[in-house]
Amino acid sequence: MQFETFRGRTVEEAVAAVKASLGSDALIGSTRRVTNERSGQLGASFVEVTAAPSPRNPAQKLRLFPREEGEGTDAYTSRRPARPAQPKAFRAPGPDSPVASSPESRSGELDIREELQAIRSLLEEVTSSQPPRTRATSILRSARIEGKLATRLVAGASRLPPGSDLRRWLRQRIADRLSILPNPIEQRGPRLVVCVGPTGVGKSTTVAKLAARAHLDLGRVVSIISLDTFRVGSVEQMRRFGELIGVSFDVAADRAAFQRALTTRNADITFVDTASLPASNESALRKLNDCLDAAEGRVRDVLLTVPAGIHPHDAERLATAYRAPEPTGVIITKVDEAFHMGGALHAVLPRPLPLAYLCRGPRVPEDLQAATVQSVLDAVLPMGDEHAD
Repeated sequence: MQFETFRGRTVEEAVAAVKASLGSDALIGSTRRVTNERSGQLGASFVEVTAAPSPRNPAQKLRLFPREEGEGTDAYTSRRPARPAQPKAFRAPGPDSPVASSPESRSGELDIREELQAIRSLLEEVTSSQPPRTRATSILRSARIEGKLATRLVAGASRLPPGSDLRRWLRQRIADRLSILPNPIEQRGPRLVVCVGPTGVGKSTTVAKLAARAHLDLGRVVSIISLDTFRVGSVEQMRRFGELIGVSFDVAADRAAFQRALTTRNADITFVDTASLPASNESALRKLNDCLDAAEGRVRDVLLTVPAGIHPHDAERLATAYRAPEPTGVIITKVDEAFHMGGALHAVLPRPLPLAYLCRGPRVPEDLQAATVQSVLDAVLPMGDEHAD
């Protein structure tokens, strides 16, 4: 029995399409609502129903295009077989499922389960026979930690007793080397918080999150200065944000303008949005350093902004390229977009540089989290995934 997919803006529309195509005695397999996961005016959703013709009612011709105006509904169908949402864990179909009613399908499911279990057992047997140091290196490589950093972290693994939990041991090795920067926006001012990094790492969004958190949640007097006069629209975007949350905003094209903005605003915390240019642009780095040197009498927090999914070698080059502004900490952004976050630690542990924040999404300021050792370990090398090794 072949199930097919019918869609409509509502359940009634989708069911109407089923009846129009397969008859009123059609068999309904499943019903679900599908969305594009956006909110507001950009949001969209529809109802998806899978159905098959009744054995007493042969399948009728299916519509391949939306109904024309005046035909009674905007629902449409597709000849593609139904494709249910992927579950988080394997579940056998329920007793009422049309698939479960087939002895052949039940037998096929058992065969697949047995085959997967056999493969899993084989992998566990092969892995367990390897030396602890090799297994530990493999765990780190799967988390995107490699090279000299991985070599330092696995040192001593060969002396571990049999049966040791290598993942837990590696988490402790990382924790021993990881330092956390005290939350800069919670410290007393006057302070200068500067986000530096290449194009596309999320510096402007991070500045917005920090400024909103400091002003709206902590009640600090905040100002924002932009040194980014290169990107089209970036200045106006940040200016509108400042107006929205009620903080002052200035643009500084040189050292004199930067120093004037600092003295005029007299804020507890001044956030600096820097130019989104590659570290190879020496003139931009000279301008940045020149402006920062003008911030006399202020505690300076220069935060290197690194995306979570960065390649280990790129992270090391990035940390080297931005040595001139003398970073005091690291922000890891786009944590929600990275499948493996270990590469970002290559900008942190070898230096070492303390971690300040983790950013897990675009929302301002909700998706900003002060870094903790536990949160970093859970993001880089989570426990509970016994088959990740």
